[in-house]
Amino acid sequence: MQTLKEILNSAKTSLAYGILYLPSNKKWDLETKGLIIDIDNLDCSEVDEEDEPLIAKKHNLKETIESACIEDIVSFSNGVKPNPSDEFLLESFLYYFKNDGFLQ
Repeated sequence: MQTLKEILNSAKTSLAYGILYLPSNKKWDLETKGLIIDIDNLDCSEVDEEDEPLIAKKHNLKETIESACIEDIVSFSNGVKPNPSDEFLLESFLYYFKNDGFLQ
């Protein structure tokens, strides 16, 4: 698992393909740990009957945003504020997750 800070900074170049899963029972911050999971590459023994990854269930993680979208959020943030701070990247990510749109 990686921190959200590490994931957002990795998105400046490239992330692994998949969906980001984050804790469903706490407020997200830069130190929140999550996983990018490519469901298509999981074996049927690694998912439940609803095709949810067992590792996500084990760690009480919920599906958030696809990695390509996270890359778009970071790229857009860079256009709004050149060399955006980690805090701004987090704010942009949270805004997108809540509003399905980019922070202007």
